[in-house]
Amino acid sequence: MSDTIYDVAIIGGSFAGLTAALHLARARRTIALFDNGKTRNRFSAAAHNFIGMDGRPPAEVRFAGRQDVLAYPTVTLFEETVTSVAKDREFRLSAKSKIKAKRILLAHGMTDILPDIDV
Repeated sequence: MSDTIYDVAIIGGSFAGLTAALHLARARRTIALFDNGKTRNRFSAAAHNFIGMDGRPPAEVRFAGRQDVLAYPTVTLFEETVTSVAKDREFRLSAKSKIKAKRILLAHGMTDILPDIDV
C-alpha cells in the first residue's frame, strides 16, 4: 500500500465522478479517481443537458471531461474496479492498487439488470 493519503477517493469516473473531481481539484485537493470504464450510458447515442456538449456521444463527453480533470496535477486516475473499502483512521480502498484516503465519494451510478425475455 502506498504511503500517499489522498484527500478524496472518488469511486466512479463518468459524468458525476468527473464533475466532482474537477471541483475538488480546483480546490487543490488530492484526488484518487477510480474508473472501470463500464458507464451506464455507454450504449446511448447521445448525452443531454450538458452545456456545450448537448447531443454528443457519451464517450466524447467523458473523454473531454477526463482531459479537463487530468490537467490538474493533484488528480490520479486508476482505471480499476474498487473491490473493497474499509475504515480505520482513513479509508483503505482495494483494487489492483491499494490506496488510502481521508474521504470517499461514491459516484458509481447504476447497473441495469434486464429480465430474460424470449424473442
